[in-house]
Amino acid sequence: TLPQLRRQSLKQNQSQPQSQDQDGQNHCLAFSKQHMVQDCSIPAQSLKYWLAASFCLNALCLSILLGFSRPGRPSNWNRHGAIEDRGHLFANGAGQGHLGLHNPHCSGQGHFEGGVVNGGQCRCYSCFTGSTCSELASDCTVNFDHGDPKMFETYWSSNQDAVSTVILGGDRMSYFSFTDGICWFLEPSLASEVKLMHKMVGNAVTDGYHIVVGTGSSQLISAALYALSSSAHQTPVDVVSAAPFYSSYPPMTDFLKSQLHRWAGDALSYEWEPQNMYVELVTSPGNPDGMVHSAVVNGTGPVVYDLAYYWPHYTPITFAADYDIMLFTVSKTTGHAGTRIGWALVRSAEVAKRMTKYIELSTIGVSKDSQFRASQILKAIRMSYPHAEEMKMGGPYNARQMGLFDFGYQQMELRWEQMRHTIRDNACFSLETFPSEFCKFFGKATMPHPAFAWLHCEKDEDCHSAFKANGILTRSGTYFGSSPKYVRISMVDHDKVPR
Repeated sequence: TLPQLRRQSLKQNQSQPQSQDQDGQNHCLAFSKQHMVQDCSIPAQSLKYWLAASFCLNALCLSILLGFSRPGRPSNWNRHGAIEDRGHLFANGAGQGHLGLHNPHCSGQGHFEGGVVNGGQCRCYSCFTGSTCSELASDCTVNFDHGDPKMFETYWSSNQDAVSTVILGGDRMSYFSFTDGICWFLEPSLASEVKLMHKMVGNAVTDGYHIVVGTGSSQLISAALYALSSSAHQTPVDVVSAAPFYSSYPPMTDFLKSQLHRWAGDALSYEWEPQNMYVELVTSPGNPDGMVHSAVVNGTGPVVYDLAYYWPHYTPITFAADYDIMLFTVSKTTGHAGTRIGWALVRSAEVAKRMTKYIELSTIGVSKDSQFRASQILKAIRMSYPHAEEMKMGGPYNARQMGLFDFGYQQMELRWEQMRHTIRDNACFSLETFPSEFCKFFGKATMPHPAFAWLHCEKDEDCHSAFKANGILTRSGTYFGSSPKYVRISMVDHDKVPR
């Protein structure tokens, strides 16, 4: 890394100046002591002392230039708190070489993450271990259970210059953001980029909606359930979702044993009665099955649409969604799951207020540092599509670099081709099939490539156990309100995961 190179250079090239600097400091101390007891000295002595003092000043200037001392805010800090260098943003003033280096010492089987302690370390991919990720684990179990979107690491490692941020010590310290909106902790930069991103992609309407930011879409789901439930009812509000539903919906609904709402199961079999209040959760495209879904309960209850996967690298963008409540997340859009930022587009001001109140009471807002980083990430994606409108019309598209959605689409297309090729002549497994549709973002017909494969075991009754016996972790269909003959397999892990 750059700090390591700097330390090596100093060690090799400044061994002699360091001794001179130590001598200079001794001369400075001697000069001070003699000056207190002697008012004047011969010209040679004065010249000697002044030269020593000059050397001390030069040493101080050198330390500033080398970065050991920083006298104040550099002139190229922009008003958003990042250093500008030829139009790019860099953290800590380090420039291009300092950020997120893809360290060759990780043997190609891990990702190097910089840090203050020991200059960073290798984070090994599944089945690899050791300080340089060069050793194959003897008890390797391939984990396809979690939907950790590490697939995008390759893109961002190749586009380090596109977005890197820094927060100054005195910035964003307040609980409050400078906004007149309902969500008082929403950073204006994030609100602006959310609107611009949806306008460019065309996957959601933002005019006439209130934006509520949350710590991932998970917090927003809980906030929406709180906002749509009423303590005036004698019984908790029923929460339903059509199977196969997102596996976290049941535990999230009942986690606090709230008297406001309760999990009521599969929306397909839910029998609604006019005296009962219910909330329906719809994930579209579906997690785990990747299909496009809509509300199924024949009633008048509110519906929350979780649109985490309604982006062009997963599915064709066929229309701009305009539901009453729509949830999105940075993690599945850009791969930055650790940033923990999601947002809701809410039509009703009253519902937006209640959702904001829930987040206020549970976490007193959302990290402004994370919001700022998320805004810079979304902006970087948007700026990589300078001719997005021409592309939508089917015209020539000459981007300066491959955009994230192009990268994601190509990766998902390749992975699904490999998956289908693997099971094509295998009578033991089957997969869902998806028709191609015209994508308004890409300006052409594209195929859906969901973030998860919803795999059916034709012979094994317990599909999860069959995979586990062969060293592969999946998530059983029982967690999604479905049969144990199904498993969910993540398609968004890193390329280096053994397959």
